Amino acid sequence: MLATVLYLVLFCDLALSRDVEVETKFGRIEGFRYELKDGNSTDVFLGIPFSERPKRFQRARLVSPWMDKKEAKHFGPSCPATMPWLMDAGLEFAEECLFMNVIAPSRPSRGRSGYPVVVWVQGGGFELGTSTVYGYKNISENFVSRDVVFVTFNYRLGPFGFLSTGDDAAPGNVGLWDQILALQFVNEIISDFGGDPTNVTVFGESAGAAAVSLLTLSPHSSGLFQKAITISGSSFSNFAINERVVEESLRLAQFLECEGTSKEIVECLRTRSIDELYSAFFRIGPARDRLLGFHYSPRFDSDFFPLDSLNSLVEVASPIPTLAMITSSEMGIFTMNNLDMNLIDVDPSRIEDYNEDDLREVMKKIARGTPGLEEELLAFYISRGDGEERNSTFYLSRLTQLASDIMFNVPPLQEAEMKSAFSWPVFLGEEAYYTREEGENIPIEGAFHGNELSYLFDPQTGSSYDGSSDSRKFKGLMIETIVSFANTGVPTSYGQPWKPVDARSPRRYVELSTRSEEKEGLMEESYKFWTQELPNKVGVESLKALLPALKLDRETNVLGKRALKKKL
Repeated sequence: MLATVLYLVLFCDLALSRDVEVETKFGRIEGFRYELKDGNSTDVFLGIPFSERPKRFQRARLVSPWMDKKEAKHFGPSCPATMPWLMDAGLEFAEECLFMNVIAPSRPSRGRSGYPVVVWVQGGGFELGTSTVYGYKNISENFVSRDVVFVTFNYRLGPFGFLSTGDDAAPGNVGLWDQILALQFVNEIISDFGGDPTNVTVFGESAGAAAVSLLTLSPHSSGLFQKAITISGSSFSNFAINERVVEESLRLAQFLECEGTSKEIVECLRTRSIDELYSAFFRIGPARDRLLGFHYSPRFDSDFFPLDSLNSLVEVASPIPTLAMITSSEMGIFTMNNLDMNLIDVDPSRIEDYNEDDLREVMKKIARGTPGLEEELLAFYISRGDGEERNSTFYLSRLTQLASDIMFNVPPLQEAEMKSAFSWPVFLGEEAYYTREEGENIPIEGAFHGNELSYLFDPQTGSSYDGSSDSRKFKGLMIETIVSFANTGVPTSYGQPWKPVDARSPRRYVELSTRSEEKEGLMEESYKFWTQELPNKVGVESLKALLPALKLDRETNVLGKRALKKKL
C-alpha cells in the first residue's frame, strides 16, 4: 500500500513537473512539456481558443481575455466537414471549433527577436480537414527541434466557412476571415511563446496552399506574415476561388427548404441543426462531374478581395518571398484511389483494363463541347509520345497528367511567373521522391498529392513514409528547405541557396529526391500547351473554367509579359 502511495506521489510530481505555463495578454495558458528523442524538449499548447463563439455564416471576433488559467493539453473540436466520412474516425466536431495549437522550443531563443514562426494552414478542398490530425510529436521532432515555433489551427469549412448568397446577406469567405483572425492572434501572443511576430511564415498544402496564396493577395493580411510556402495549391487554381459557390449555396438552401430573399435564406439556414445539414450533404454528395468534387470555395467579395481578378490583385499586392512546390504526379492520389467523388476517379476493377476510350470519355467531359478542345487534348495527351506502349499504364499516366496539369501544375507556374514580374522573390520546387505501401495496386509512377505529409507530420492518409535510408534523405531535404526559408526567406539544400525564378528562367526549380538538383523548365511542355498553344487555338474564354487566370497575348500567352512591360 505504501509503495502504491509513493508511486502515485512520484507519478503525480513527475506529471506536474511537465506542466508549463505562459502568460499572455489574454490570460495564462497551461500546456505540457514533450521530450524529444535527442533529450531536448518542446512546450506544447493545444486547443487555445482564438475567437469568441462564432455565429454561423458570420465573421468571428477575436477572443476576449479570460480570468482563470486556460488548460491547453488537448486538441479542440474539429470544424464540421461536408464529407466527414473521408476524415479520421473518432474526431469530435462542433461549430465552436476555432482553436489553435502552439508548439515551441523549451529553451529561450539566443536572439533578441525570438524564434521564426511557421503557421500551418491545412488542406482539404475547403470542405474537410483539421489541425488535430497533424499532431504535435513529429512537428516537435522535425521543426521545433530546429528552433522554429510552429502553429496549427482550425478554420471553418464547407458552407460554415464559405456559404455565399452573392450579396451582403452572406458575402462568403468566412473561412478566410478565420485565417486572418488566427494570424492576428498569433501576432498578439507569439512573443510570449518565444516567437518573433515580425518573422512569420504561412505554410499550406493543397487547399491550404491555395488559401495561403489568397492571403498574400488580400490587403487584410498586410503585416501579419512575411513569407509564404505553398505545396500543391495556388490561388490561380479553379478550385481556389470561384463564383460557383453562390449557386452551390442556394442549392443547399433548396435541400433544406429555405426560400425567400437572401437574408431570409441565411436566417433559415441558421435554424437548421447540424444533423439536418449533414443529411443534406449526404444527399447532395460530391460534385462528381468535376476534376475535384468539392462544392465550396472562396469568391471575389469586394472586401477580402477588393478587386475582381487575380491578375489585378497581384499587381497591387506587396511582394513577399514565396516558396511554391508541386509533386511530380499530383492527381494520382485521386485517379488511383477511387474516392468516388471526382470525375477522374478510376474504379479499381478498371485499373488493369483502362484504355483510350476511357480517357477520351474524360476528355469529352472536360471539353464540355468547346469546339476543337477535345481534339487538342487528344493530340497532346494521347497521340504524342511515339514509341510508348499503349497499355493501361500509359492511359492512366496520361489521365493523371491531364488532371494534374489543370489543377496543380499550370496554376502555380502562372502565379510564379506573374508574381516574379512584379518583383516577388519566388522559388519553385518539385517533390520527385515517393514510396508506395506494400500491396498497393498502383501502376503509375510519381509522387502524389500530399506525398510529403507523413514525412513532416504525424502519419497521414495517402502519404507513405517507410523510414528507409532514402526516405530519411528526402525527409531531411524537405525539412531543411522549409526551415531555412522560414529563417531567411531563401530555401537551401545542403546549405546551398536556391535561385528564384526570373525573366530568363521563369520555370527554374529544384528537384527534391534523395538529393537536390537545380533544373530548368518545370512542367515546360504542359505549361506552354495550356498557356500559349491552346488559348490561340480554342480561345481564352473557353478555357477560363479550367484556368481562370489565363490572359491572351497575340504572340503568346505568357501571363507576366504585360506585367513586365508595365513595370519597365
